[in-house]
Amino acid sequence: MLSKNMLMQVDEIIFKFTHTTEIGWMLPDIAPTGKRVEIPLIVIVGFSNGKVTHEHIYWDQASVLVQLGLLNPVGLPIKGIETAKKMDELRQRLL
Repeated sequence: MLSKNMLMQVDEIIFKFTHTTEIGWMLPDIAPTGKRVEIPLIVIVGFSNGKVTHEHIYWDQASVLVQLGLLNPVGLPIKGIETAKKMDELRQRLL
């Protein structure tokens, strides 16, 4: 529940990177693969009295692992990079 002094900011972004270094917050203990990844991220930031109170970042970890070649998508409901491309197409239509 939000108090009257609390605000929330929600952003949808497409996070694109080449896995050239360890990314501890997303891929802990996974050595760089050199592969390209594109995934949608949802970021929720809470503010109270002008200060950040929390931040939550959500993404589809299975899609990341498939794009890095670390998870076989056969038989799994994973769309991978197609999800990021679809989100970008929808965003372009709204511009």
